[in-house]
Amino acid sequence: LFRHADDTVERRRVEVAAFFSNARNDLRLMREIKELTDALSKSRREVCPAARLSDVAALLHSELRPRIVSFSGHEFAGMLLFEPDEPGGGGAPRVPTADELVAVLSPEHAPELQSVVLNACKTEALGLRLRALLPHLSVIAWRTLALDAAVKAFSRGFYQSLARGNAVPFAAAFAAGRASMLAAGFCEGDPEEHRHHPAHEHLAPGWRRAHPEWRRCPGCNPPVHGEPVLLTGARTMPARGSSAELAGGDGAGERDL
Repeated sequence: LFRHADDTVERRRVEVAAFFSNARNDLRLMREIKELTDALSKSRREVCPAARLSDVAALLHSELRPRIVSFSGHEFAGMLLFEPDEPGGGGAPRVPTADELVAVLSPEHAPELQSVVLNACKTEALGLRLRALLPHLSVIAWRTLALDAAVKAFSRGFYQSLARGNAVPFAAAFAAGRASMLAAGFCEGDPEEHRHHPAHEHLAPGWRRAHPEWRRCPGCNPPVHGEPVLLTGARTMPARGSSAELAGGDGAGERDL
């Protein structure tokens, strides 16, 4: 006659379902996972590391009812890169199309979903495609390459904002994430506009180890660190270059773009 509270549909309503994928095995995602778990209580979030697309589908097609879905990892040609589908991690990483993501995130399977976070480089076009096919969703994406440490700073502010109450507006959480990134000393812009040509001598194997001054070289260590954007309705925020008056300093943290 009675079911445990953890089994009820109400219990499965969560603020964020976060999926982390490191198919290239070169990201340090544990810090971002810790930012999320420290900010939101266990009852308000669901975390899936080493995520496959099938894991996303399984969680969203179950009783889980997230308001926000967040993807963190790499991109390939502007699409999200997921762990291989084969058991044991064998095979090639999975790169689903926008239509495949739409099928997973559709109201049929995620009826309470309002917003999506694409925490991966160069995902604005994917975000716009999701908005075109699922216009009820708001999307955060990265217009450019993004420094790993800058993404972590953004995530810290974003998750801490969500922790301040129930149903914190997505735009407010985006603004808090962006402010956190800028306050940490990172600057908005496209790092590719500053990086060396692939044949530059500074990219030769071992050059950085022999020349510690690489940290002062804008080609090795771009002075801008990525540009997050909020896609909602007919608006894209912020306008490019709008961080000039907000960000100070020459950046901080890792420089392994």
